[in-house]
Amino acid sequence: MGIVKAFLSELAVLLSRKIGLDSKNIQTARISGKLHDTGKIRVPESILLKKVFTPGRERDNEEPSCKAAGDT
Repeated sequence: MGIVKAFLSELAVLLSRKIGLDSKNIQTARISGKLHDTGKIRVPESILLKKVFTPGRERDNEEPSCKAAGDT
């Protein structure tokens, strides 16, 4: 695991403890920190590198996957 993922994982744990989450949620936070970059695998590079946010264009890219998953 990379240094950034390890750092984010431990930071998530510390913050989770600080706000009083139970052990199950703390473990979820630990795992989430390790997986934080996973979504980048399916996000087009043009969106990841974009400097200006334009809601309509990102929404257009998301709609097909949402409809396929049953969210309309």
